[in-house]
Amino acid sequence: SGKRGTLTKTLLVPFFPPSAMARPDATDDFGFYVGGKNGGELDQDTETRREEKWEEMLNNWDKTKKDRMAKVKERVRKGVPASMRGRVWAMLTTGKDLADANPGRYQTLQTLEATVPQEIRDIIRRDLHRTLPNHSMFRDAEAGGQETLGRILFAYAAHDPSIGYVQGMGFIASMLLVTKMDEETAFWTFVALMTHERYHMQSLYLPGFPELRRMQFQLDRLMKMFVPKLHAHLKAQDVDASHSASQWFLTLYVYQFPEHPYLLMRILDTFMMEGWKVMFRVALCLFKLEQDNLLKMGMEQIYPHLKNLQNNKEPDYFMKEMLRLSLKTEHLKKFGKEYDTKDEEMM
Repeated sequence: SGKRGTLTKTLLVPFFPPSAMARPDATDDFGFYVGGKNGGELDQDTETRREEKWEEMLNNWDKTKKDRMAKVKERVRKGVPASMRGRVWAMLTTGKDLADANPGRYQTLQTLEATVPQEIRDIIRRDLHRTLPNHSMFRDAEAGGQETLGRILFAYAAHDPSIGYVQGMGFIASMLLVTKMDEETAFWTFVALMTHERYHMQSLYLPGFPELRRMQFQLDRLMKMFVPKLHAHLKAQDVDASHSASQWFLTLYVYQFPEHPYLLMRILDTFMMEGWKVMFRVALCLFKLEQDNLLKMGMEQIYPHLKNLQNNKEPDYFMKEMLRLSLKTEHLKKFGKEYDTKDEEMM
């Protein structure tokens, strides 16, 4: 476990950008302190129309799931209405199903906090105030969000001792709470993200991070395929861009995008529906849109710039470009298989 903690520490510290510490008093529609709007918000009429369509789909979810998933996918890609996001994510991930199938289990897990090793409990407590410090729920201990997040993370550590807790988890669980999901549903949605085959985040947090290393390899191969010029330039500058992706993948971009919540929510909407292919698309799109800038830079400039690739991206334009990339599931399978073969040969 020492190895796991050390690796994660190198990936995730510092926990938040210095700008988050400025903390202006005005929040956006999502509760983030970003100094006003961040682009892409809908006018009220469009939002209301979308809410009505989603209400109808959610109220007949069993039928929707059976007959209308293509329509759901199309609507998710347009963006889930903010007022319904929590309900939609809980349905899409099967978190709601898990909550319904396990009544009382979350409350029982809360009584088992003492079974979680002291070291893990201390790390969770230490990380709480470092998670989403630019959100009104988590800004300080009095806001209540840190306490709720702590209960979810302690319960998960008791529920799954094989993983316990790894830095990065808090960013994901906190975003579920940001959608105004109730605490118990947020816990089970987090469990779904960890265990459902579409997300399998549990495998990402295993000691030694084997799945993360596999994803880094896949991204490297995809960059060679989609942005070959940039891939060659970064190699020549001795820059491993896939290492930056460690933070992106371990926190589902929450760590990277704290000041761009509207775009982050849109990305997470599509991830909940479509799974990991979306996260690779986002990485490739960030590199593609910043390619011209990066090609002019040497190593010293590239590394700081990689932390800011998300800046100045208009959400609707970014989503369109990201979804236009001709990335296929077969590509991911092919490069995943290539990594597995290589890995076996080295053993």
